[in-house]
Amino acid sequence: MESPFAYRGKMSREAFQRLLEERWRTLQGKTHDSNNRPYASPSTRTDLTEDAVIFSSEHIRLDFGGPGFEGEEMGQTEGYLWRDGHMFHFTPRRNSARHIASAMSALQVREFDAMPTQKGLCAAGSFFADPRAGDPGEAVRFAIDIPAAPPMLLNVETVTLLSPEQQAGLKPRKPDFLFGHGDDFQGKPLRDSKREVAGLPGTEHISAITAKEGRGYQTTVSAQWYFPGEVGGGAARPHVTMTLEVAYTSQEAPAKWADFPDADESGRSPQAKFMGLWEALLEGTRLR
Repeated sequence: MESPFAYRGKMSREAFQRLLEERWRTLQGKTHDSNNRPYASPSTRTDLTEDAVIFSSEHIRLDFGGPGFEGEEMGQTEGYLWRDGHMFHFTPRRNSARHIASAMSALQVREFDAMPTQKGLCAAGSFFADPRAGDPGEAVRFAIDIPAAPPMLLNVETVTLLSPEQQAGLKPRKPDFLFGHGDDFQGKPLRDSKREVAGLPGTEHISAITAKEGRGYQTTVSAQWYFPGEVGGGAARPHVTMTLEVAYTSQEAPAKWADFPDADESGRSPQAKFMGLWEALLEGTRLR
């Protein structure tokens, strides 16, 4: 699926204007769908500024059962923004003009290696300041699917703490299975130690579990780094948890339960691949 937002690189204003006019001509020509049914209304163009334009096209009106029951008209909305010599594209989404306009007003051009000095979201070539930056109870959680073989999942959570009780409730709990085994499963810790990341004195925990799944077996490895955070005061720091997970499957029982698979025939090591990414994530973490 295409991302709803894309950085298209450096571009002159003249080239941007030519691109806008070409896209507008294309959308004006869209009068019927792929089944030759006419759209409910023509394409529209909204010029927020000379350098920020929103198009809406392919308008349809849903019918909920006859006259008087027609639904609200819907269309594909896309946006184009030129700012400080850079071009940004908000790709087509249903009825998203209000959200695109809001994002355009908040977008700041950012060099790829620049570290923001305020709360917000970093994206390719850009930064979106958080409109709720003054909220004392800020919580940010996101997950990233990493395209690898097998795929990996990264989860990151940061929470601004308001009380010791909140801090205690966020502490990760180690699974009970890590300290036992059965005929169809085995789990064990691979690493459990204190580790400082970006100046934060946290704890690193890596574990693995192998379990029989249907007619095969699955080994899941999970790496977690956790900083409990600090409550109150001008120098208070947020709770932070980062987790990286991967699952290995096989038809036969693995040679090593609750551990990384052996290197394949080409000599590639699953453990080296996973741990290399994990180390890069921790070493690349920075406080804003």
